[in-house]
Parts: sequence; structure tokens; C-alpha cells
Amino acid sequence: GCVLNDVVKPYLGVGMKRWGRHQKNTFSTPEQEAEMLRYGSSDFTSDFLDTLLPLGLVMFFGMAAPWSVPLLLLLTLMQVRSNAWKLVNMCRRPYPIVCDGIGVFN
Repeated sequence: GCVLNDVVKPYLGVGMKRWGRHQKNTFSTPEQEAEMLRYGSSDFTSDFLDTLLPLGLVMFFGMAAPWSVPLLLLLTLMQVRSNAWKLVNMCRRPYPIVCDGIGVFN
């Protein structure tokens, strides 16, 4: 389930937008990034929970099933790499916003 949600769905979403225009590599980098998917707070929460929930389950049941610990390590490594690929290749950068300071730390 994690690879489908993290990699395949965003890849198909951006790929369909590019295919619909019938022009590849003719746009500048900012124009290409404007067509990419927005990475919102719900996406961040989903990615965080995809990593946190298996960790919690292994911490509860790791003594009963010791083979789950190396499996969690493998799963976590794959999850982090797929999230990184999605953020770099499928999601656009946030637009800069002018601020007066650094927030509550002033």
C-alpha cells in the first residue's frame, strides 16, 4: 500500500498532466514545477503516520515476533527513499512568503 500511495499515484497524476499537453521538455523549470502536485499538510501527516504506525506496532509486539524488527528496518528504509523520491520528483516547491521575522522566536 505505501508504494502505491507514495510513488505510483503522484507519478500518474503528474504524468497525465504532461501527456495531456503533448509537449515534453519545452517548458522552463518553474513552468514544469508549477504543474507538479502540491504537498499539503494531509500528505505530510500521511507520510508521518506511514512511518510511525509500524514502529509503534513493532515496539509493542517485537518481543513476540523478533523477525519483525529487521523487517521494520527494511520497510522504514524503503519508506524514506520513496518519500524522498516523491518530494524531489513529483511535488512542487513551496512558494516563498515574505515574513517580518522568524515567528514566535523573536
